[in-house]
Amino acid sequence: MATVVGALCDNGLSGRGTYGCATGTAAGFCIHSTSAVALSTTAVAFALWHLTVALGPSAVPRYLLRFRAASSEPSQRGFGLTASGVRELGARVVREAAAPPAGLAFHLGTGLASPAPYVAAVREAGRLAGVLAAAGIPVRVLDAGGGFAARREARRDARGRVRGRAATPEAFLRAIRDAVRRSLPGPDVALFLEPGRAIASDAFHLVARVVRTTERRVYVDASRMGHAFFVPRGRHAFLPIPRRPGRGPLEVRGPLPSNLDLFASERIGRPRPGDLLVIESVGAYNLIAANAWSGGFPEVVETGASEAGTRS
Repeated sequence: MATVVGALCDNGLSGRGTYGCATGTAAGFCIHSTSAVALSTTAVAFALWHLTVALGPSAVPRYLLRFRAASSEPSQRGFGLTASGVRELGARVVREAAAPPAGLAFHLGTGLASPAPYVAAVREAGRLAGVLAAAGIPVRVLDAGGGFAARREARRDARGRVRGRAATPEAFLRAIRDAVRRSLPGPDVALFLEPGRAIASDAFHLVARVVRTTERRVYVDASRMGHAFFVPRGRHAFLPIPRRPGRGPLEVRGPLPSNLDLFASERIGRPRPGDLLVIESVGAYNLIAANAWSGGFPEVVETGASEAGTRS
């Protein structure tokens, strides 16, 4: 049975830069703990986005116009207004004396590893803000959405190529903040961000036990379908304990006789039955999908602060 390692605080959403495996537990979801004063840099930085990054009033807006940013991922390009749609709706609001929008919003995708697409979208928002301002509708809020990758997390592009590790939270914040100040100048513009994925991802890690190996495959007691339904084309760090020598990638599979239970193909040396395999950063979109369909519901183990401080 699989076990989860994760981090919990009062709101259930905090991350740490380390993990701990509870000695003697069955494989599965383990949880590494945090306290109010032991939040990681990742959690603190992203929490501050909600608390202090607003460049003006922080009141919740009545509604925003979501536009279709050119830098969004293909999965998001069917949502939002085109530039002409923003112009037409703004004119209609003025013409009909309807309640105006408080500003603009966009959402680019999920697990983005670089702030560059956000900077491009903010520039586009600046141009649309000028269109709305010309119609008599000032833009006071910009919601840049979510999709920020966790610190450990990387993503593959549409061709399956690894795009590399994600930029730091500080790099994301600095780039987006500076872009807003350049493209939407003025003290009345508030910036909203939704970094839930980045906060939650590193809070939990899937700890599985190797049950069988072949020349090209490693079978574990955790199920991708039941314990960690990974985001398509997502990439999670795999850490074998202990690390044994060996070259070439191995398929990591769960117990179900289906390709749906294929976790990934990873270079993890040559594990042996009984070894542990830690699949990191499963706190967002993964743990929430855990279920008992392919076996028991994953056990969640919370480690103490002293345990979480050591990599084991």
